Amino acid sequence: MDFRNSINEKIKSFILIFLIGSTLNPISLLSVEMDSLYTVEISNHLTQSNISDSIYELALKKILIRITGNETIEKTIDIKKLFPNPKLYVRQFKLIENNKISITLDDEAIEDILRLSAVKIWSKERPVTLIWIAIKSDGINREILSSTEGIIVSGTHPISLIDNQTIKEFIFEAALNRGIPIRFPEVDKTDLQLISFVDIWGGFSDQIINASKRYNVQSILVGRVRNDELTNNFWTHYLFNHRGELIHEKEIFGSSFRAINILSDVILDNFLLQDENKVKEKNLVISGMSSISSLGEVESFLSSMDIINNFVIESIGGDKVQFKLFYTVDDFELYESIRSSEKLEEIVKQESEISFNSSKIYEKFEFSFKDMVQ
Repeated sequence: MDFRNSINEKIKSFILIFLIGSTLNPISLLSVEMDSLYTVEISNHLTQSNISDSIYELALKKILIRITGNETIEKTIDIKKLFPNPKLYVRQFKLIENNKISITLDDEAIEDILRLSAVKIWSKERPVTLIWIAIKSDGINREILSSTEGIIVSGTHPISLIDNQTIKEFIFEAALNRGIPIRFPEVDKTDLQLISFVDIWGGFSDQIINASKRYNVQSILVGRVRNDELTNNFWTHYLFNHRGELIHEKEIFGSSFRAINILSDVILDNFLLQDENKVKEKNLVISGMSSISSLGEVESFLSSMDIINNFVIESIGGDKVQFKLFYTVDDFELYESIRSSEKLEEIVKQESEISFNSSKIYEKFEFSFKDMVQ
């Protein structure tokens, strides 16, 4: 019982650190302002007077990973050259429970140095990922992890409830380390009217995407987990309604961490502009274009979008028209702007498996034209 309470307290702690200072609507998330990026917790067994410089170096490295999105930042820049004395950037230092210390570093000073060194900094406003996880226990019990406790959908009680809750702890920690905002669904009556354990376990895209619309997100991570580790755990990601298989592994917690890391790379590749002034290109394919008037309506809509520098028609085939868009905003903003049209509807397309080493697969957006004329 004490162990379970300890686990629950850790989960609450991760959630608190993750959301503190952020502007969050419980349901309408889309993106959040990450204001806790410069505060880290580090395990420590020394007194404050005996803290070594390595603690400050570790804190700086963790923070650099969060603000750049680069998990191997130490291979990209010379951290010791740019920050020879990390202790100078400490704004707050305090001992906390469980032999940990909380360190907050100076965000403005660190960002100034990175900009002078031409290191790209990821904006604090980042898209939220909704995570659906279905867990099978002993072949009998079924559970969907929720934002509070897991919801038991069959069986009397999960045999490994502690382990199931620990998965949330690992996931929150991994996401926090990468600076990725996440949340779990409510799994309340509204959710359960739209989605079932079988839908999640079977990877039924339509049901998963439909149930996720309530949370107003474009990034969805789905985990299908066996707590006996006899068969693989499957992790799938949806971005802009495109599906990609991230990872298949037996080991529960390792696969959870790896799934979050791959997710982070996908989001980073799609939302972090490498050069704010660089014009990007994206193909937009619209089906259902059966008349000149429908083409005119789409062209008029695209022309009205301030975030699009220019666009051209690349090809027309059957009822499909492919446009090439030129823009300087991130893909997330572009996609949401296109989605705002009452005449365009998102198309869910099954994508091939994502390579572990190549995460940028969303090279085009696909919509269908909705002709309102009956």
